[in-house]
Amino acid sequence: MWLNRFGIGSEYVYVIYSSDVRMESVINNFEFFPIKVGKTKNITRRVEQLSESGPNTLTIGAVFCTDNSTQLEKYIHVKLTDSGQYLEIPGRREWFRSNISQVISHYQSYIKEG
Repeated sequence: MWLNRFGIGSEYVYVIYSSDVRMESVINNFEFFPIKVGKTKNITRRVEQLSESGPNTLTIGAVFCTDNSTQLEKYIHVKLTDSGQYLEIPGRREWFRSNISQVISHYQSYIKEG
């Protein structure tokens, strides 16, 4: 179902982004763009909920299957926040200025450390 799907488990840590904002970053040759890193037990329902809360189409950039989504999500959040990539967006949480490759790299580090 998802092109960038990693791991095994019954919970998910996901990376989503606005298709419009991503296209703008490609056009302007920006390495980083706003992404949301969150967790859920039902990825389809969660993306539908998030899509209803804003005007832009959201795209799933990566999904990490795990049995401990809380720990994995926190690990990625800390890595991105420590790098100064947390985005303060009123009314929004868990948004960062990053890219899919960087988050996949953090996931791979998490697995190696595990």
